[in-house]
Amino acid sequence: ALVLLLSGFALKAAIVPFHSWLPDAHPSAPAPISAMLSGVLIKALGVYTIARLVFNVFGPGPDLLTLLKVLGAVSMGIGVILALRQWDMKRLLAYHSVSQVGYMILGLGLGTPLGILGGLFHLFNHSVFKSLLFLNSGAIEQATGTRNLREMGGLAGPMPTTSWTTLSASMSISGVPPFSGF
Repeated sequence: ALVLLLSGFALKAAIVPFHSWLPDAHPSAPAPISAMLSGVLIKALGVYTIARLVFNVFGPGPDLLTLLKVLGAVSMGIGVILALRQWDMKRLLAYHSVSQVGYMILGLGLGTPLGILGGLFHLFNHSVFKSLLFLNSGAIEQATGTRNLREMGGLAGPMPTTSWTTLSASMSISGVPPFSGF
């Protein structure tokens, strides 16, 4: 039961190797749906449910915690490597979500109170700033007619509010102090 439930919710959370649906889902969805998909579906229904299953239903055994650590580390690495080669703004954000979910799962896999708290705290933070980035990607796409990063530039002048909110969310997602991702 644990293996089946963990596999199902790992698919929902887009943990490697169950992540392949996410980069295709975000570009095909409108920006508000991408924001909700990133903030609610992946994190709340995927990662939080895995946390509840591991710590409240089955118990955090050493083998299960090791599995979570490995899945988290692999998701962190593969997600960011795949994000480096993306020029579509929403696909880039989707692959980065795979990487960030890895951080959350790794925190849970530590099995310590601070690790669990850190993973769940990052779940909340990531839901907020990634949703903002997806909403901003929709505003940019509507203004420019493209999501291709190679065709963008100089948008701070015509879109100052979007520029500042994107900068704020980008600093947060990068872990720059004093933003919430730090």
